[in-house]
Formats: sequence, structure tokens, C-alpha cells
Amino acid sequence: MLLCHPWATAGQAVLINGASGGVGTSAVQIAKALGAEVTAVCSTRHAERVRALGADRVIDYTTADFTCEPGRYDVLLDLVGNRSLTACRRVLAPEGVFVSSAGAPGGNWLGPLMWIAKVVVTGLVVSQTMRPLLMRPRRADLEFLAGLAAEGKLRPVIERCHPLTAAAAAVGHVADGHAQGKTVIIVRDHPARTAPVRSAR
Repeated sequence: MLLCHPWATAGQAVLINGASGGVGTSAVQIAKALGAEVTAVCSTRHAERVRALGADRVIDYTTADFTCEPGRYDVLLDLVGNRSLTACRRVLAPEGVFVSSAGAPGGNWLGPLMWIAKVVVTGLVVSQTMRPLLMRPRRADLEFLAGLAAEGKLRPVIERCHPLTAAAAAVGHVADGHAQGKTVIIVRDHPARTAPVRSAR
């Protein structure tokens, strides 16, 4: 939701770290709909899907570190948390916006709380805006997203569908960090299946 108003605007350079996941695939589409120039960070196997969603440029994290790339970004949306704040700020414009929904690098259970505190405190002493991705549903945002969906500019990407009996496996797949788009759990009885990645039309 934070990409809606006013985090990404026409002409801004936006980098999305974790662009092929459930949130990232939506973020790419929203940023493009707002007129931003989008750089997506994902693995090799997800690159074509992210380009199909509208990304102007893709950085393959298996061969390159986005924090060492040339250029500065107006917005950096971090959905992975695998780079330090110092490294992320290095590719952020002096007045840029850093938004994180990830825990700290390292993965310990205190990581998310410590990371949020670090992001907030850093934002108090630097020129860049540093914020965790904290939100509450707002009617205006939901109507905005509904409008994009109605226009075909925002489509869910579904990688796999599982029956409720396989919910543990579905959660494990997402927790591994390599899901492409959404993983759906079907509550009614349904044979287990793995659906090809697709965008709803």
C-alpha cells in the first residue's frame, strides 16, 4: 500500500528487492501503473516473469549485488532484508525513501524487532526517509488497487495451489523464500496440484 500514495510517482526510479514474491509481484505492477521506472531484484529463474509484469530492468541476485550497482534510486522497497542498511543507503538518492518489510539479515527471532528499531532510528539522523512497512487498510488505497485490477494493471500471480491438508507444505514452500507470486491454500476438498505460474486475467 505504501507504494500507492505518495511513495512512487511518475518518473521516479524504484528498486524492488524481492520482486518475484507474493508482495513483490504486486509492487512491480503498482509502481509501473504509477509511472515509475522499476528495477527488480530476483533470481535467474524468475527474471522473465518479472519483466512480463512490467519491470524495466532486472538484477539477477545470483550474479550481481544490487547495492554495488551504479545509479541511485528514489525509492527502495526491501522485501528480503538480505543487505545492511548501510549498503541499501549507498544506492538510495540523498532524499530517497527506503521502505522495509523484512527482518534483519541473519534470521534470528529478535531480528524483525531489532531491524524495525534500527530503520526508525537511522531515519532520524539521515537525509533519506527510512521506514518499516507498517500499514492499516484505508478505503482510498483499496479503491485505488481495485481500480488498477479493473483496468488489468494489477493481476495476482499464482504459483501453486494446495488443498488444506497440505497447508504445512505450502507454508514451508513460502518460508523457504523462493516462491514466485502467491501460494494458494484451497479450503474445500481438492486434489493436490501444483499449478504453473500464471497471472489471473
